[in-house]
Amino acid sequence: MVEKVLDEIFKLLRREGRLTNEISSILIKNYGEKFFKALELVNSRRVRKIVFVPSKIERWIVIGVQANYLIIPRTYCQCDDFYLSVVIRGSSDACYHLIAQTIAEALNMYEQQTLSDGHYMEFMREFHEITGE
Repeated sequence: MVEKVLDEIFKLLRREGRLTNEISSILIKNYGEKFFKALELVNSRRVRKIVFVPSKIERWIVIGVQANYLIIPRTYCQCDDFYLSVVIRGSSDACYHLIAQTIAEALNMYEQQTLSDGHYMEFMREFHEITGE
């Protein structure tokens, strides 16, 4: 399987511990304006990791302009851009929310929240309602 750009970026960021010029260049080359929008999300601490206890289930969200989006790291985002650009058109492998989550996780630049397992279904219901399913 061919490694996705975001997987490689995640590894580079972890290794370097910071956003270097080289990594920024790769991100700009592959994502253009999406990289700058992602960086804005990271710098404004709009990437969140929710940990449920005692199960230790982790869920990632990005606080977007129109909604909060559920993220599966380097794989999936609930936003319209992901659906249109990645799923339908195949013109990209990520939306800016996924890029932001990747950068934030790799550099530990996210907010973490802990909730009890009893809140899990309520938490997930919020994201089910976004898709209208």
